[in-house]
Amino acid sequence: MLEIRDLRVSYDHIEALRGVSLEVKKGEFLVFLGRNGAGKSSFLLALMGLISPAGGKILFEGEDLSFLRPWQRVRKGLALVPEGRKIFAPLSVRENLELGAFVRCNSVKKQLEKVLEIFPVLKEKLPLPAGALSGGEQQMLALARALMSDPRLLLLDEPSMGLAPKVVGEIYRVLENLKGRLTVLLVEQNVNRALSLADRVFLLESGRLVASWPREEIDYQVLEAAYLGEK
Repeated sequence: MLEIRDLRVSYDHIEALRGVSLEVKKGEFLVFLGRNGAGKSSFLLALMGLISPAGGKILFEGEDLSFLRPWQRVRKGLALVPEGRKIFAPLSVRENLELGAFVRCNSVKKQLEKVLEIFPVLKEKLPLPAGALSGGEQQMLALARALMSDPRLLLLDEPSMGLAPKVVGEIYRVLENLKGRLTVLLVEQNVNRALSLADRVFLLESGRLVASWPREEIDYQVLEAAYLGEK
């Protein structure tokens, strides 16, 4: 489904990604771990077209995405839940969700109903400004907004960051329900939660992909040595 070849990203001559290559099968749930600054967010931003790679190729279902803008990648089936949520605080919850469906020509109402079934807490908040939501509700809104485009490849950047354990549990229950229904690439520091859903796990260090395992073959000593947060 997704093939990444020698992906490189630089910021002012500082290499954030150094030749990352991997293949992703349809329906897989992949988890990317690593310390802060390892290149995880840069990896997702490059896939989404929000930063320009210094080299390499990104192939989605055989098509080279290199020259496509982010909104064009959304049309192809990619969606990103960014770190820090990036909701539009002055707009209503409904307007934020409808913006997530901007690529859809029809069936927006039907998709909204489907998404609100997944996030019933948002249904009663539709008229409210998104900025009035709690942090956990805002994270749910960010995820719901991404799902409004009915993606085939979902990219998530630190969805549990700064949230209370109860809310993290709610977010991960949603992700568990999505598992297998679409392809997911998850960047996360909450290692235990992330590993509970992973099909495969990748470890990034200093912009390089240094290890990968099927979940049942994870080398936990390597993870511990990499100081990945919760254990």
